[in-house]
Amino acid sequence: MLRLTLDANVLHALLDPRREFHAAAVRLFELAERSRVQLAVTSRIRSDIPREPLRSRVAALPVLPLPTLVRHGGSGYGGEIAPAPAELALHDRLMALLFPLATRAGARQAGRLADVAHLVGHVRSGHDFFVSDDKALHGRARQLAEEGIRVIGVAQAVRLVEGDGL
Repeated sequence: MLRLTLDANVLHALLDPRREFHAAAVRLFELAERSRVQLAVTSRIRSDIPREPLRSRVAALPVLPLPTLVRHGGSGYGGEIAPAPAELALHDRLMALLFPLATRAGARQAGRLADVAHLVGHVRSGHDFFVSDDKALHGRARQLAEEGIRVIGVAQAVRLVEGDGL
């Protein structure tokens, strides 16, 4: 069975019918309910979904919580782990890859740290694919694959689970 780690934008698409990939997200969760695929989110998901009512709706979804790095404050969802040196190094490489011009301060830094924590948690879990419709991640798919992170979109994930390939 495929094991997929979901980015927060997949959950937003699932819960908001106005989102472009809503139908594909709904289908992916239907496949999970039939035990055709295992879905997971990292413990940093609460950083991406901080407000009600979405937070409660996400907590009720049939997803496995994956622990990730506790580096800049915890989230209280699914547990977090003290990072190993290799995970810290991966975190730093991913920060440089995805946010090469970003400063370590500023309003967007918390979101950047959560984004990278999702990816590190995914690598640590050994899951098969990271599912996201984030254009920046897809734009860096080759470099992310070199780090062991295979990024696919929601519609691609559905096709893969249904046996149609990527």
